[in-house]
Amino acid sequence: MVTSREQPQSTRAIAPEQCITRARRVRVVLTDCDGVLTDAGVYYGPDGTELRRFSVRDGLGFERLAQGGVRVAIVSGERSACIARRAE
Repeated sequence: MVTSREQPQSTRAIAPEQCITRARRVRVVLTDCDGVLTDAGVYYGPDGTELRRFSVRDGLGFERLAQGGVRVAIVSGERSACIARRAE
């Protein structure tokens, strides 16, 4: 159920038409990586290589957002080659 941000304590549902109207105003999606785009686990290969598991569904969602003109960015507090690669 989608609820109104103007009335945060309300549980009143937004009409589907209003939800679509609001979604069309979205221009940018910012997201964290660990625990949002991953299962929050970090795996290490035998040579110490850091590995993370990403959902292909998230990637497809980002592609569709981009096709719709919405900019997408991953915001992280760390520098990681695998996060940078996923962002590409």
